[in-house]
Amino acid sequence: MGGRFSGGSPPSGGIKREAVDPRYSKAMADLTAMRARGDVDQSDFEAARDILRKRYRVAAQSPPPKPQAQPAASATSVSDVGRNKRVGVTLAILFAVFAASKACSGSDHASIEAGKCFSVWDGSSSDLVAKVKDRLRDPDSFEHVRTKSTPNANGYRTVLMEYRAKNGFGGYNTAIAVGSLNTANCTIVDSSFVAQ
Repeated sequence: MGGRFSGGSPPSGGIKREAVDPRYSKAMADLTAMRARGDVDQSDFEAARDILRKRYRVAAQSPPPKPQAQPAASATSVSDVGRNKRVGVTLAILFAVFAASKACSGSDHASIEAGKCFSVWDGSSSDLVAKVKDRLRDPDSFEHVRTKSTPNANGYRTVLMEYRAKNGFGGYNTAIAVGSLNTANCTIVDSSFVAQ
């Protein structure tokens, strides 16, 4: 007495079940999984189900139970993930366009012109480095850390350079030098030195 009934009384409930082709069961399981993931909508699901029923000669049954609604916080469908990716890519493109337009705006052209006044190796101003080394006890101990510059209201650039150098006891101190850079001839017009 395998899975088929050759007569006699049907199992519990009095419903007689006919043998179903296992290929139909697998195809329906795959189709149901696709609907649960959101790959197909309800109308496509029903159309595909009807095609499978005709192909495997399966009689229409009661409609399958609708999937339970999942909490919104823990469940995201495939279409939501795709939508989130598209939004992320769009925001990244907008950010790149904004950054490019900011870099090419008229106010930043002064920094491009002032770029000739800074070292391509470490970004320091050679004139400010020379002024700092003139004030050090051991000029050979000078180590450039970083340089930042911003445009002034008067057309010059304020240059802030952080550096390290030996003190009178042989230890290294970090200090900051500030200068006003004339971008026309790359000279430091005014400078001050701040020890940290």
